[in-house]
Parts: sequence; C-alpha cells; structure tokens
Amino acid sequence: MKKVSIVLIIALMISMLLCACGGNPIVGSWTGSLEGVPLTMVFDEDGSGSLSAMGGLLAVNYTYTAENGVLTLIPDEGSEDIATFNEGASYEIDGDTLTISNDGETMTLTRDE
Repeated sequence: MKKVSIVLIIALMISMLLCACGGNPIVGSWTGSLEGVPLTMVFDEDGSGSLSAMGGLLAVNYTYTAENGVLTLIPDEGSEDIATFNEGASYEIDGDTLTISNDGETMTLTRDE
C-alpha cells in the first residue's frame, strides 16, 4: 500500500510539472520603449491585455493572439481612436526579452519580475 501511495504522489507531481510548462511564454508584463517613449505591455492568459505609455497617460486594452511567431492585437471597443495596431506583427521571445517587429519598426521589451 505504501508503494502505491508513493507512485501516485510521484505521478501527480510529474503531471503538475508538465501542466505548468505548457503555458504561453508571452503571458506577463513587459517594459520597454518605442521612439523614446516608455511603455508597458501586459498579456494575460485569457487573451486580453493592456498597453500603458507615457506614465499611464495613454492606456489601451486589447485582445491578442500569439501563435507561431505572429502577434495580433485588437483594441477593445472605444480604444480604436487612441491606438491602432497592425495585425500580424512578428514576435520572438528569448529568455526575458520580447522583440516585436512590424512595418519596419522593432520594439524590444523586457519581462517585469
């Protein structure tokens, strides 16, 4: 009985570790700048996110998809006049660095701790 319990505990621990590894690596808060303007982008697990720039003077909520190196941001209703996003930007994550490229512009962000 004791062996069965140990095996079950080990199996449970392994399955928990595997589930934790499967998350989207873009999820989290990222800080950087674009043309000298500091900004923060947040990507939530549910596909929603936000962008805050100029110390919060500019704030936009959006939904996003990030798959196979393509990032698509769609501003929430009412935010279209504040910011527009080009669909289909390319992105790459290397450790704690997120690089987003679109229309010849590249923005590099660092994961917040």
